[in-house]
Amino acid sequence: LKTEKNVNPTSWIKQNHNLIGEEDETIFDSAVHAMALGDKTNSDNAINNVELITEKIWSFESISPFGLYNLMIDKGEYDKALELSEIYDLDTNLLYQKMWYVNEISEENIRTNLRAVDDFIWILRQCKERIAQTYKGEKMLLEFGLEILSPE
Repeated sequence: LKTEKNVNPTSWIKQNHNLIGEEDETIFDSAVHAMALGDKTNSDNAINNVELITEKIWSFESISPFGLYNLMIDKGEYDKALELSEIYDLDTNLLYQKMWYVNEISEENIRTNLRAVDDFIWILRQCKERIAQTYKGEKMLLEFGLEILSPE
C-alpha cells in the first residue's frame, strides 16, 4: 500500500476510528471482574460479550483501507475519509458524490462537491435529474450544467 506524509497506517486508524466504545470497555471490565471473583454465571455471560468485542477487533484489523474509507463515508465521517483517501491515494469521487447527495443544492455544494467529481456523465446526470428545493438552487444547478458543456 502506498502511504504519504510518513504516516503509520495502523496508528492513524487507531487514532481516527473509534473501534471500542465506552460500552465495550464496561463489558470488558465487568468480565474481568466476574472472572476474578470466580462468579461462574456472570463470568460466562461476560466471556461471551468479550468474544463479541474480540470479533469486532479482528474484523477491524482485517479491513482494507478502501473498506475503511467506505465505512467512514457511510458513517458521515467525511473529513477522516478525505484524509484516508490522501494517504492511500484512493479515488475521491465516491466521497464527493455522497457529500453532494446529503447536502441541499447550493452554490457552495456545487463548488465544493459537484465540481470535485471527475465523472463528467455523472455530473451531467445530476444537473438534469436532481431537483433543488428552491428556484435559485435549480437555476444554479442548470447553469453549472451548461457551464461545463460550453467549450472554453
